[in-house]
Amino acid sequence: MSNIINYLGMLCLVLSSNYFIASAQNTVPIETKNISEISSFGLLNNDDNIIFHHHLQLGGSIIQGDIFNDYFVSKIGLMFSAGYQYQITKAIGLATSIYIIESANTASVLYPAGQTSLTDPLYIQIGQYYRLSHSVNGTCNIVWNPFYETPADWSNLAVGIGIAGRSAGLLSIATRIKPDSQAVETRFTRQFALGGHAFLQYVIPLSTEIDLGFRAESQIFLPPISIIGERISLRSPPSSFSYTVPITLQSSNDIAIGALGVGVFLRLKF
Repeated sequence: MSNIINYLGMLCLVLSSNYFIASAQNTVPIETKNISEISSFGLLNNDDNIIFHHHLQLGGSIIQGDIFNDYFVSKIGLMFSAGYQYQITKAIGLATSIYIIESANTASVLYPAGQTSLTDPLYIQIGQYYRLSHSVNGTCNIVWNPFYETPADWSNLAVGIGIAGRSAGLLSIATRIKPDSQAVETRFTRQFALGGHAFLQYVIPLSTEIDLGFRAESQIFLPPISIIGERISLRSPPSSFSYTVPITLQSSNDIAIGALGVGVFLRLKF
């Protein structure tokens, strides 16, 4: 009787072992994915699963704007910038920047001052012109990288759009010297205005934490909301040097181009 019981026990053990082996062979393996493959909206970096949230940058641009206008021509000049960007995802970031623009111009002009009679010599009038202007602009932008999932050549392209504000001023002094008199004209204005800022940029990685960037941008400002001094445009020449009166600010069509140009910048990521 005991032999029969032992035989039945061994038979159950063999059948159980065969069942578990068959079950293991028919089991479908669970698919595993890399964490970078299941990240949404580029929250993680595909290279090291980490995104650099903080970006610091310094740069300079060659621009044209109303700060650089003088009596003779509308000139171009330099604009320096510093900024910080918080990268929310690989596609979206928030950036704030400060821009500094300064311009100083001098000029001298000789032109006839008239004759008392045909037999008298022609008087020459000397004009001297000094112009100093500055602008400190601040911007806040949403930065969008529409190609962050594409190959590297396109993934480094980004656009930004936002608001801007500036504090700008103009001081000009014009002196007219005649043989018998001298006249001095001084004009001063300081203004605060709001506007918009847009840019297109492309960066080239120099290392894991440092990028070299190229940017085309524009800053456009509405009529000033605060003025100290004369209500004149920042591109106004002195009346002593112009055949027209200084440009007086109106309430409707005084949209000013504060900056329009291209530049480069270095960016540190951490």
